[in-house]
Amino acid sequence: MPNSALQSVFLYHGSIITLSGIVLGNLLALLLCWLQQRYGFITLPEDMYYISKAEVRLEWWHFALVDGGTFLVCFAILFIPLYYLAHTTGEGDTVQVSFFRLTSPSDEDVRRGRQVR
Repeated sequence: MPNSALQSVFLYHGSIITLSGIVLGNLLALLLCWLQQRYGFITLPEDMYYISKAEVRLEWWHFALVDGGTFLVCFAILFIPLYYLAHTTGEGDTVQVSFFRLTSPSDEDVRRGRQVR
């Protein structure tokens, strides 16, 4: 597989995983904020804070800032293996991609003391 094809596949799938995590994290955060506004399960000692429950105020730019920062950090981390790949292989080289299958040893292999790879 050529380096450029491997790099594009790696970046594409990494971006999909990152965006999926951001969307799921936003949904969980919105659910928790809604539950706090509705039921107030995070309580505070009123004699110290003058309120009995933690208030929640949602701002769109908070979500945008955290989501953008998360995506940038994750995308930057995706470049570490790509940098290694680009500097360990030549321009026209192809990369051997190996797929490993996890297998468990059979009873026969265990009796004979064989290693299963």
